[in-house]
Amino acid sequence: MKRNKSFRLIPVLLLLILGSQSDGLTQNLFNTRDEGRLVYQKYKNRQAAALSKGFSKADRGVGILDRGELANVAGNFGIISNFHLFSPAFHWPSWADDTHQYCFGLELLVGVKGDVVTSIHDPATVAENFDWEAADGSLGNLFSGNVTVPDGTPQLASSDNPDTWPLDGSGNPFWPGIFRLNPETGAQVSGEFVSERDVYAEFTDQNNINGPYGLKVLQTAYSFSRSYARNFLIFDFQIINTSVDTLDSVWVGYMADFKVDFDAHDHLRFVSLDEGKSGGKDLVYLWDADPSGGNWDVTGYLGFLSLFTPGNRGITDFHYFDNIYEPSTNEQVWEIMSSDTLGSHITRSNYFHGQNYRLDNDSLADFMDPANPGLGT
Repeated sequence: MKRNKSFRLIPVLLLLILGSQSDGLTQNLFNTRDEGRLVYQKYKNRQAAALSKGFSKADRGVGILDRGELANVAGNFGIISNFHLFSPAFHWPSWADDTHQYCFGLELLVGVKGDVVTSIHDPATVAENFDWEAADGSLGNLFSGNVTVPDGTPQLASSDNPDTWPLDGSGNPFWPGIFRLNPETGAQVSGEFVSERDVYAEFTDQNNINGPYGLKVLQTAYSFSRSYARNFLIFDFQIINTSVDTLDSVWVGYMADFKVDFDAHDHLRFVSLDEGKSGGKDLVYLWDADPSGGNWDVTGYLGFLSLFTPGNRGITDFHYFDNIYEPSTNEQVWEIMSSDTLGSHITRSNYFHGQNYRLDNDSLADFMDPANPGLGT
C-alpha cells in the first residue's frame, strides 16, 4: 500500500425478512453460550442509542441509522455495531421490542505484518482496545456537535439533518462527505445523496498500540426508507495510507459477533449472491436453527455481503469460530484473518474448518455445539 494510496471496501449488511414464527418461549435461557441474552439483561435499562460509558475524546460521535426497518448506531472509531457500547445494534424489524438486537460486535480490521489495527469492546473476553480513533478536529470540522444522543454524545453529520453539519467560515452548514456519484461520469452530484440518511465520519490509527501506520479511513454509512432497501444498511470504507512509507503484507477484514434469537442455535452459510458470476463467494448469512422454540416472536436472516474490494478480489479468507473461542489478542486475530495455520497463538481446529485453509467449509458450522449437533452455534 503506497504513500497516499487508497482503496475502497463496500460491505452491505442485510437483514432479510423471515416472517413470523411460533409464539413459544420454552427455550432454555441459560445456555452456556448464551452471551447475547445476558448482555441484553445487563444493558436493557440504559438510554436508547447512548454509549454505555463515557469517553474522554471530544471528537467521538455516533451515527443513527434508523430510516428503515434495520436500525443501528455506528461510531467514528472503528466500531460498526456493538450492543455492548450502544443501541440499536442491528435491531429489526422496527416494530419489534428492544430485545431484537442482532449484533454484539462488528469491527473493521487492518493487519500489517502481524499487527492488527482494530477497535474492540467485549466484556465477555475482557477485551477492550481502541486502535482506531476519531480524526483530530472531527468536532467542528466534520460534525457540528449541536445535536446529541441522550447521553450527550454528538451525532455525526447526517445528510437529512443540516444541524449536524459543520459550519464554514461564514457560519453556514456544509456537507463534509461525498455526494452521490453520477453513474455515467463518476462525478459527484452536489446536493444529492445516496440514501434517505447518509452518515459521514473519518478515523485514523493514531492509537495503535504498536504505533500508527498513517492509516486514515473515510466512512460513509447509508440508511434507506424506500421499500426495496429498508431491510439493509450499506457501509463504504475508503482506506488511505497518509504516511511516507509503503506498507506491504496488508490484510483488511471484519470480525463479527452476530446472534439471532440470543440462543446458541444458529446456522451459517457462505455463498455467492450471484451463482452465475465469476469470482469467489461474497455473502455470509445466519439464521435461527430453532425459530419455533426461540426467545423472539420474529426472527430474520442476518447477512454480510461484500460489494466491492480492491481489484474485485472478493473475500479471500473466511473463518468462523465458537463464541467461547473468541480471540482477544492482536496475535490471535492476525493468525485468523491471514489464515496462518502455523501460528503459535491459536489452536488451529478452533478456527480452520475443512480442507481449504483459507475458506472454511460452512456446512461444518452446524456441528460446532457438541451438546446440540446439527443446530449450529
